[in-house]
Amino acid sequence: MAHKQKPTQPNLRDPAHSGSFNAWLLGSSIASLASAIHLIRDSNVPAACIHLVESRRDSGADLAVVGDPKSGYDHRAACMPILSDTCIKEIFTSVPSTTDSGKTVMDNIEKAKKGQAPTCLFIQGGHDLEMIDNSKFSVGLKVRAQLVVFMMKPEKSLSRREIKHFFEKRFFDSKFWAIWSSIFSFCPWHSALEFRRCLRRYFRQFQSLNTFAMLDRCRYCPYEDIIGPLTRFLQNQGVDFRFNSKVTDMTVDSGQDNGAVSGFKFIQNGSESIVSVSPRDIIIMSPGSVMSGSTGGTNSIPPSLELLDVEDKLDENWSLWLGVSPNLGDPYNFCTRISESRLESFTITIKDIGFSSLLQVLTHSKGSSSSLVSLRHSNWFLCLYIPHQPFFPHQPNDVQVLWGYGSFPEREGNFVRKPMLRCSGREIMIELLQHLDVPLEHPILNNSITIPRLMPRLTAPLLSRNYSDRPGIISESMANLAVVGQFVEMPDESCATMDYSVRGAQAAVYHLMGLQKEPRKSEQSSIPNILGF
Repeated sequence: MAHKQKPTQPNLRDPAHSGSFNAWLLGSSIASLASAIHLIRDSNVPAACIHLVESRRDSGADLAVVGDPKSGYDHRAACMPILSDTCIKEIFTSVPSTTDSGKTVMDNIEKAKKGQAPTCLFIQGGHDLEMIDNSKFSVGLKVRAQLVVFMMKPEKSLSRREIKHFFEKRFFDSKFWAIWSSIFSFCPWHSALEFRRCLRRYFRQFQSLNTFAMLDRCRYCPYEDIIGPLTRFLQNQGVDFRFNSKVTDMTVDSGQDNGAVSGFKFIQNGSESIVSVSPRDIIIMSPGSVMSGSTGGTNSIPPSLELLDVEDKLDENWSLWLGVSPNLGDPYNFCTRISESRLESFTITIKDIGFSSLLQVLTHSKGSSSSLVSLRHSNWFLCLYIPHQPFFPHQPNDVQVLWGYGSFPEREGNFVRKPMLRCSGREIMIELLQHLDVPLEHPILNNSITIPRLMPRLTAPLLSRNYSDRPGIISESMANLAVVGQFVEMPDESCATMDYSVRGAQAAVYHLMGLQKEPRKSEQSSIPNILGF
């Protein structure tokens, strides 16, 4: 792995290096926030020397959630956190809570989850939903055997291959695939290499946790529990946030051994600035973005279907990667294959129906547990998540918020005879209710507002690829540059969860700052684990 190379940057903790130093973190991402935290915590870098250049308008600009109870919420779900993952848990347990003295961000999440029933899982059977018995669910022997044969293939043989190249149709009709694809957003045409890594990383957790605890996410939406608290912590420490900014150019000076970033330009609030980067400074860049190009609709209007050119309306993470791409992989492999990477989400805001009543109507079950519903017979392959309420901190008591997505939005619906891409929010709700055998005369339809959102690159990190398509964390051609996020290459790790970005940020800081450390190894599932031994 690239970060094992001999460090080229001085360790700031060495008294011999007390000169000026700046760390520039370019691009909006959880990886940039994690990089800043590790610079402060592990390298003793003064917060004022850390600069985040990102497109958020300000610290309160919520990129994950917009809307309100009256007009309908719009939850822009991206990469899911699994809170038991090693690196992301380290971050949460090291950052103090901004609301409870003496507590951490992880303490807040765990406190809110105490007493909550675990997430229930429903899979579409014939005409009814089948509730999966958490204590009895197991992966069938035939599916295990198929997975073992697949796992025995060398990883290099999977380069550029898709999952569907290795499994028959009956595999994709299995309960295992219905659950796995609903959790991790895999489709049959996604990368076989990435699927193998995800199996090795999460199969043991998937199979051994009978309560499906990996589905029990945050107390609120991920922005409120993760991005917001980390941003506020860094601001309180004195980190320099350059909001509403976009890097437009980067200058690289070539040396005898390798080059180094010597400067970059960025536009902030319409004004261009030029930053000179000294040999001692470091740059940590987040290439690519899964939220780039997303368009929203309303309860009565579908999202815009305007096709976006490759370099038109791409956010700063893509623009920066495209600008330096000759030495950092192939961004075009990920940002141009929209028909394979797009996914359509929807957020449902429901008034005047209690949570227990809502579960009874939608899942025909009693109780007050959050639920994941996989509609595997849906032409759109709909997945509905009914989270614990409230989903947002200031959500009114008489309002419930649900969200979901369709993996095949280009297909015609089973009941609404047109592609999901061309449906209004109400039409998506009608399709959903009919799959759930809920009469359209039920008050839930008229008491709900559904906001659709088309996200053309949401699953781009899962696309089939060559090894060279992703850059390594440490650039071999630029001594003071590291790249982090879902689009970097980390052997044996899966980019399907947020931990990947946090782990990459940790590795980048350790290397650039000359620390003799590496991220803790993640647990891997072996073939005996999959066979059940």
